[in-house]
Amino acid sequence: MLTILLVDDEYLEREAFKKLVDKIDMEAAIIGEAVNGEEAVSLARNLDPDYIFIDERLPKLRGSEAAKIIKENNPNQRIYLMTIHTKSEFASSNNSIDGIISKPIRQKYIQTILSSYKINHDEILYSKGGLLQHLLQAIQMEDYRESRDWLSQLVQQLLKMDRGIENFHSAVKIIMESMLAICEAKGLLRYIPDQNWEQEITTYNAGILLENFLKDIFQVIIEKQPVTSKREINLILNYIELHYMEGISLEDIAEFVHLSPHYVSRLFKREVQTTFVNYVTDRKIEHAKVLLKNTDIPVVNIAMKLSFQEHTYFSKVFKKAVGQTPTEYRNQFRNAQPNLSNAFNNKIHMNWYI
Repeated sequence: MLTILLVDDEYLEREAFKKLVDKIDMEAAIIGEAVNGEEAVSLARNLDPDYIFIDERLPKLRGSEAAKIIKENNPNQRIYLMTIHTKSEFASSNNSIDGIISKPIRQKYIQTILSSYKINHDEILYSKGGLLQHLLQAIQMEDYRESRDWLSQLVQQLLKMDRGIENFHSAVKIIMESMLAICEAKGLLRYIPDQNWEQEITTYNAGILLENFLKDIFQVIIEKQPVTSKREINLILNYIELHYMEGISLEDIAEFVHLSPHYVSRLFKREVQTTFVNYVTDRKIEHAKVLLKNTDIPVVNIAMKLSFQEHTYFSKVFKKAVGQTPTEYRNQFRNAQPNLSNAFNNKIHMNWYI
């Protein structure tokens, strides 16, 4: 389902826009409304809508000014400016705007804009520079963190396309077969655990299935490939990415790569520009921020999940890094209340982090 943030300080204008959306023959929902530019920036960040329709003449912050801030926070959100002025006044001066709609707004314009969001599978899976190509390149370069991020984006885009379960099932198999082809080219195919191709692939379990498959691949990469001076730091970073929630130590890393802790420490600081301890702590804090923002998991449970011995120590480390306690950080995202369909999408997305 396409999600929309509507921004207009006139109540009647917002009601008229909602009626236009209701008449369009496609799944689209307005998940938030704002009445000024500052509120628009906040809701765009918290609700993460696919589209933002924003009036130019707003109190506190004009629509075009708010659009610049929103695009800086999330370049993927599509922003359409609603105005009574001519399009030429904005077209050359604001690259943050994806389009301009003249008031009064007509249904056919909204339908054309929303229909353009339907991307076909070929564009995502096979096009040059598409998400699948980026994923395969990251696996080829043996970068687990980059691979996981591209895989997450790929699955989320497939979920948004809503082209039916058969096409979705086929797309997931294409992704898995492409990943296996990389393993075969690297001579690692015989080490990869057998995949249950008969397992029913659904929109709910696909993310977990592919994430576990990616973990299997990188577990083989870091265990079977010979260590050379050029690959040492890459192996270390991949190992950390796979195990940083388990309370790993510098000695664990050194034992894995068959190097001395002192050498690993110096190598890490030289190549990554920070210490091993600081890097692992930063990864834990970033993970904690995602969980605090998107779930209701208690702070004490998050601390345990990230291998902090005491939740009070976790809170202290978090505040030092972020400038807020975990509870304060979570509360700032509680003002926005997404609808049930958005909450379901968040639940799917959170499978990547829990």
